[in-house]
Amino acid sequence: MPYYLEVTLVGHLESKVAMVSGVQFIDKEGDVLREIDYVPPVKDQAYMWTSPLPDHPFYVRILGYLVSGNPWARQMPVEVWPVETLVELFSTTDDLSAQPGGRATAKFMVVNYGLESNFDITVTDDLNFLDTINPKRVFLANNQTALVEVSFQVPPTATHGQVSTVLVTARSQVQKLSYNTALTHFFVLPTISPKDSELDQNILYTPPKQAQIQPNLTRYTTRNPQEQSRLIVSSRHQLLDTDSPTCVLDHMPSCAGFTNNGLCSTKNWNVTATLQDHGSGLYLVTAVPDEHNMIVPNFPPGTTSEVYMQYQTDCCTTHVQIRGVDALGNVGDCDEIDMGKLGGLIYYLEVEMAGNTWLAVRWNISNSSVPVSHYNLWLDGQFLHQIPCHEDSCADHINYLEPCTKHNFTVNPVFYYLGGTVEGMGRSTTGTTMEEGKRRRERRECRDMWELQEGQR
Repeated sequence: MPYYLEVTLVGHLESKVAMVSGVQFIDKEGDVLREIDYVPPVKDQAYMWTSPLPDHPFYVRILGYLVSGNPWARQMPVEVWPVETLVELFSTTDDLSAQPGGRATAKFMVVNYGLESNFDITVTDDLNFLDTINPKRVFLANNQTALVEVSFQVPPTATHGQVSTVLVTARSQVQKLSYNTALTHFFVLPTISPKDSELDQNILYTPPKQAQIQPNLTRYTTRNPQEQSRLIVSSRHQLLDTDSPTCVLDHMPSCAGFTNNGLCSTKNWNVTATLQDHGSGLYLVTAVPDEHNMIVPNFPPGTTSEVYMQYQTDCCTTHVQIRGVDALGNVGDCDEIDMGKLGGLIYYLEVEMAGNTWLAVRWNISNSSVPVSHYNLWLDGQFLHQIPCHEDSCADHINYLEPCTKHNFTVNPVFYYLGGTVEGMGRSTTGTTMEEGKRRRERRECRDMWELQEGQR
């Protein structure tokens, strides 16, 4: 992971600073842990490559010379605690599911590969099934792990077939940009059938083929050889079905050579899944993600016949899970479609510093199998300029902005491809300039005032 040091000099002209010679990382005892030379001329703002960072806390000291030739130094009073940005968070369960009114609990494992730190655990799900998080904060040393239990409560009013997207995030308290998020999905299952509130009331129920029935049936009748057998059972006797639906793909798709941002949208893939349940019957067919790419013919709920589902998308989608759910909530998955990670994605874009009329933007890009030509920067929906950068971490300084104004930024990577270039998917963020003549506290007031005005529109 590359690290850069962003240096902003204020009042260096008035102080007659002639040059900046380098940066030192020093510990509490004043010992120099690392020294980095700086050659370019003095500027208001500069970026220095600082990888690797020391493996324990340090202070930053800037060195240089005045016009008089005397040495000049400034030290940042805040101690820096480097935290490795790779914090893995992964679920120990493949999926979560419960019937309306039911509960389910998943365990997630947080792994810290950096320095010791407290990590805040946050969970969101778009259907608001979340009940408890335990613990909400964990302290982890280097290479230490912790289990986090997340419980969900499905309301009785939920309907089977609903899918809630769950995001679990672990974020370092020391370095706010050190975090990782796991994504999973929660499925609402159909209610067990047959069902009746009065135990002694007989109901008419037609079981699917090969279903097993508990003993003590009231009676068994056959209408005629051409019609399906029917059972009259007491509601206290339930259909027993512990087998999951079968789900088989006709082939495993491949996106070899196209699993990179910019190229992935130029190739499509499709697959056909065959699903069937011989017990209580198939009730639901779903795919994660992008169910809009799924084509499922209408089928009667509880069918024991084969159901064919088609899934089609482009190579920008490299992970897909297709599954079926039967009438009793048994879940059957097809083999997971996994064509690897998509390369060349901007995974971090932030406005790191702001002035009255300028904003400093930085972003990182994941490993790319295709070389980057440049980046296109868009400001408030309008193309601003190109940024030539071939590092894993890039930055840009946007000037001539209005004070106390919120701006939207979008950065799109452009890749070399087949003698030309192709633009890939980008990332967006926002930033607000400071109010002219105000300090940081007033800048927050400026931002709050802007957000209040936006909310009143």
